[in-house]
Amino acid sequence: MGYLEIFKEIVLIMHEDYSGCEAKNGWDDPDNYFRELVLADQQGTLDNQTFYEIVTDYLSAFKDQHIKFKLMQGTSNLSYIGFRVEYYVNKLYVTHVDMEERMIPGMRIIKIDQQPLQTIDTHERNWSKVLEKANCISVEDLHGIVFEMDLRFYENPKQDSNYTYSDIRSDVGLLTINDFMDKAQMVALLKENHEKITTKEKLIIDIRNNRGGMDAVYEPLLKYIFLPESTITYDSTYHLITKRNYDNRMELFSEFLEQYGQDDVILSFIKNMKKYKEQGFVQFDLDTNEEVINGLNAPEKVMILTDQYCGSSGDQFALIASQSPKVSLIGRATKGVLDYSNVAKESFPSKGFELWYPTSISDRVQQGNGIDNIGVQPDHYIPWTPEHLTEDVDLRYALDHTSRLQRS
Repeated sequence: MGYLEIFKEIVLIMHEDYSGCEAKNGWDDPDNYFRELVLADQQGTLDNQTFYEIVTDYLSAFKDQHIKFKLMQGTSNLSYIGFRVEYYVNKLYVTHVDMEERMIPGMRIIKIDQQPLQTIDTHERNWSKVLEKANCISVEDLHGIVFEMDLRFYENPKQDSNYTYSDIRSDVGLLTINDFMDKAQMVALLKENHEKITTKEKLIIDIRNNRGGMDAVYEPLLKYIFLPESTITYDSTYHLITKRNYDNRMELFSEFLEQYGQDDVILSFIKNMKKYKEQGFVQFDLDTNEEVINGLNAPEKVMILTDQYCGSSGDQFALIASQSPKVSLIGRATKGVLDYSNVAKESFPSKGFELWYPTSISDRVQQGNGIDNIGVQPDHYIPWTPEHLTEDVDLRYALDHTSRLQRS
């Protein structure tokens, strides 16, 4: 399959298999991008990089961060700038460096492709996407010296699931969870530290930089967050079960089961996929609008640290946890990648690409209460400032907050 045929197939997926195909009907302009591809093909400039850039521009019309077009696993995929940034007063501060050796945390980006930051559309708070499309940046180093730097691109670093617990004060425990991918690790951690957690008055759960995963992974956490006999309410979810979505989702389920072992939630999904195969938008039998949680009285208070890098199942966890009277969300709004979810993968092996796209939609969208590109809002907003480079300001606030609760 050539580039033009792949693009036609992608458009077909977005119009028939993407769960936003009805809600976002007319948002895209495929003919314009097809003409651009034809012109590049005629000029002999249509290669993987050009195709990737044109397709990602086309897909950006749907404003859905769950939609990803990338090179297949095992293929060199140079799309990561090698560092992370935070915006503060017309500058992007480098906060984390893992690949780009020319950068140091604390350096500031003041222009992108010669444009001042305040003149750039960030596409729903996503500066990383802006940088991925750029060629050069103007950087101010730690001594205030400005220099020009051509951007280099790297493969996205692999991030392993890492869940930890620590006693950070005699009355406060800290759980740090960087994703919701590994249920066995979550269960083991909570089993090992159950007595410590339940003898603490307060628990802090850090889900900043949580890249999401599967909702089933955070379920063992809920008993610590909710009181006994608590009722959780859920928004209704509608799954689009086309033939393509059935095939692609079932393939992913097989991969999950092979990697993480048997899981009752995944097995229930498979059962429902088979039951409703090719029936369009449906509600699964396992989906419910209410659930009773047999929670615990201790810890008495739970503080959850959030930021804009916490998305997907991270969004969902924050949204569910916010229903508990024990919980306070502290930090910044989550990423907002939730209204369209349950992603599927379509592969195009002839050119080494794959398209990831959502297959379900929340009824929040129809009700006008969507959170995509908005996020779950914190109860206590802590704006990012350069002070975060040298101190964990969010954690400090949470600890101060626990002290105030103790005095009151």
